[in-house]
Amino acid sequence: YFRQITFLSIITARFVLEFLTNVVVFSLLSSILWLIGTPPHISDPMLILWALFLLSILGAELGILISIASIFFPSLDNLNQVIRRTLFFVSGVYFYANELPHALRTTLLYNPIFNCIESVRVGFYSGYVSPESSIAYVGVWALAGMFIALTIERLARKYALED
Repeated sequence: YFRQITFLSIITARFVLEFLTNVVVFSLLSSILWLIGTPPHISDPMLILWALFLLSILGAELGILISIASIFFPSLDNLNQVIRRTLFFVSGVYFYANELPHALRTTLLYNPIFNCIESVRVGFYSGYVSPESSIAYVGVWALAGMFIALTIERLARKYALED
């Protein structure tokens, strides 16, 4: 008798893999910088870990929502790439929040991924300040989004098992 692997088991394993991959890559890059003679002066490593953790949760909940929605709308797989690319470009990877005009910065700060990227910058660079970004805002998004995603998964479970 083997225990049945559930959808939540897969999601949990994927979340752990994603988070640990982020931590290992960040640690390797920091170690490489240290080995080549330019040690990183990390301002707040716990803020970086917290932001990476919340980014992994946001990714897991988005994955749950897209996978459940694709059961009902199979063509959503085509839209998935558009959603991910759009989130990538408005996430703040290519630009700092302090460089943006105030109106655009205020709008982009509603994006929790943008707040996480800014939190990683604040935690890494000792001189970088992003007074408008909030890791607590991302935490609320992560908790509320995971609650919604898991509730929808629970409601759609019987339809997923029929396919």
